Amino acid sequence: MAKRKDEWSEGKRNVDPLGFIWPVVSSIFGMFVFLLILFLLWIINHFIPTAVLGAIISFLYSNVGLLFIMSVAFGYANFLSRFTLPIGSVSPLLGAIGGILLVFFILNIIRVLIDTTAALQMVYDIIYNNILLVFVLFVAFGYLGLLMKVVKR
Repeated sequence: MAKRKDEWSEGKRNVDPLGFIWPVVSSIFGMFVFLLILFLLWIINHFIPTAVLGAIISFLYSNVGLLFIMSVAFGYANFLSRFTLPIGSVSPLLGAIGGILLVFFILNIIRVLIDTTAALQMVYDIIYNNILLVFVLFVAFGYLGLLMKVVKR
């Protein structure tokens, strides 16, 4: 029993098929809960209408697809990071893809806020025009973390 626990902590376990689809299943469950909460907020806004809550609901609803893909990317990055090098080397790339999707979500938030705060236009332009550099930095830091993890072993 102790040997199995040591193998688990070192990341030397067999790949089971349920583990490979688990990030998608957990993302679908998370989106179901998210949409349920969004629906409850919509019901509240229907009986007690406020412009702010309505804008938040419509913004979140319009970004559901982005949030789902981001959740799947981060889920697979987390799942594959548990494995050793041949399989685990894909994890930083998927983490960078999830990070870029998170940046796009933040840019969507900034774009909504630009109407009320003109100073955010400069921040939006800087990040949007350098999105490839941000992706390269995410990939570089991801692989640097993987290299440190390999050297540590």
